Amino acid sequence: NHERMLQSGILGDESGTARFVIWRQEGRDKLVLNKSYSIYYTLVDEFNGRPSINLTTATVVPDDSEIVVPDGSGIFTGVLASLSETSGLIKRCRQQGCNRVLSDTSICPVHGLQAEFTYDLRIRGWLDDGHRALDLLVPREATEALCGLTLDGAKELAEKNLTPRATYHFLAEKLNGRYLSCRGREIEGRII
Repeated sequence: NHERMLQSGILGDESGTARFVIWRQEGRDKLVLNKSYSIYYTLVDEFNGRPSINLTTATVVPDDSEIVVPDGSGIFTGVLASLSETSGLIKRCRQQGCNRVLSDTSICPVHGLQAEFTYDLRIRGWLDDGHRALDLLVPREATEALCGLTLDGAKELAEKNLTPRATYHFLAEKLNGRYLSCRGREIEGRII
């Protein structure tokens, strides 16, 4: 949402997907959703440790190609080798379009200290299939179904123990070392 940014999103081809950005510059246009393009002379940057394609100075030519982009969905099976301490009851930033996880002291990495926030429940950890370990991110609905702990139950557990970390310990005891089969999408080494 930076004022200098014209557009950002995800590009895909037969080999997979990557993030892209177009910075505001005279003569640059936005890409059209689900349209095919031939792209030449692009730059590859790094954003948050992942490749990001910078199309600001690239030559982008619309074409009529039919491209099938793999959606990355499938079933992933392995042992939950480690549960991240950012699992359990978390707070999310309520600023429009943000939804980032707040620190224990209610600080958003983008918007600073937040007096108001929304509670959420999630599992974050590493699923090891014996060949590789994938970052696993399980949203609230699936977390509730897997552990039998609702968002309201997680809040009560945190209040009773005087710390939101009690939900992390509950989930770690229940899940660490268990074999799981997860249905989801793999994006850059992360299963969602």
